[in-house]
Amino acid sequence: MSEGQRAMLRRVERGPFDPSGREQRRITRLVNQGFLVPERGWYRLADVLVQKVTFFVQEEYEHGPIKIGVAYTGDADAPARIQRLHPRRTKILGYLEGDRTNAIKLACGKSHIANGWYHAHPDVLAWIQHDDFHPEESW
Repeated sequence: MSEGQRAMLRRVERGPFDPSGREQRRITRLVNQGFLVPERGWYRLADVLVQKVTFFVQEEYEHGPIKIGVAYTGDADAPARIQRLHPRRTKILGYLEGDRTNAIKLACGKSHIANGWYHAHPDVLAWIQHDDFHPEESW
């Protein structure tokens, strides 16, 4: 999925707007590819995209900071794109089912650096020890 397609999905998800001809062609392609479903005069994300995961990416050095964010499960490019989020070398640790970023922010606020990056504090690492944490290999 291209960056333009992801941007259009985010825009459509925010609600109805009057698309230009080019935007309407992009929306039509997304419907044809199965990412959008026409519904009551507008569109909704296909169910496969609505399912979200909370991902964990760490800079590749001892005790490096950890990026925690959200991705759609239907986006096959997500793991590669997530690793490009930061200019330094990173490794994907894994993911949790659903969007848990708010719970993590509440529990690990003192470890927050900026923009979803956290210090590798025991509070943050505890989320990786959850029973429902899926290591990187299963993505």
